[in-house]
Amino acid sequence: VDKAVITYGVQHKIKEQVINYEKIDEIPFDYIRKKVSIVVKLIGMSVLPVLLLGIILSIYGVHSLQEKLKSQINSGLESVTITIAGSYDAAGEGDFIQLESGNVIKGMTVVSGKYDLYDSIKKNSQTDAALFFGDKLVVTSLTDENDDHLTELSISDKVKKQVLEDGNTYFSQNIDINGERYFGYYMPIENEDGSIAGMIFAGKDAKS
Repeated sequence: VDKAVITYGVQHKIKEQVINYEKIDEIPFDYIRKKVSIVVKLIGMSVLPVLLLGIILSIYGVHSLQEKLKSQINSGLESVTITIAGSYDAAGEGDFIQLESGNVIKGMTVVSGKYDLYDSIKKNSQTDAALFFGDKLVVTSLTDENDDHLTELSISDKVKKQVLEDGNTYFSQNIDINGERYFGYYMPIENEDGSIAGMIFAGKDAKS
């Protein structure tokens, strides 16, 4: 800046014009403005990490809340499947068997077409449930657009492998049921000899 000022003065002969001027005082250096500028920079340097930390904590908080909600849904659906299994056990001893007519029984109790238990669970807990003999749907609270109970429900190969073949429970937040996303929990059901007869499903619409 000083060099530019000097060059301008030489070109326009400023020295000859001000030779008779008398210096009265000097404009002091603006220390206050300089200090304010430094303080602003320091504040910016200190605030930015705090803002970044706040963003990180917010993201972590949301993720933590989602995981907690997922765990609660898992536990709730598991409880429904245990309740249904207990109801069948309380009805009497015996294995799950499919008759030549296609109906499924447990011991001397007919299971096919008995919707009361499942509809009651849905009404009281807003949770759908279903019973499968093998991978074939036997009874469910799930309905179609006409409010008729579904008679078919596809099962993914992953569920078949983990539940029907390996005998493990299975939970997912991405179960597709007729194009709708559900939280779903599957529990294997065993006959008295330890063989897997089928499975019980409990699910909650992800939008609810």
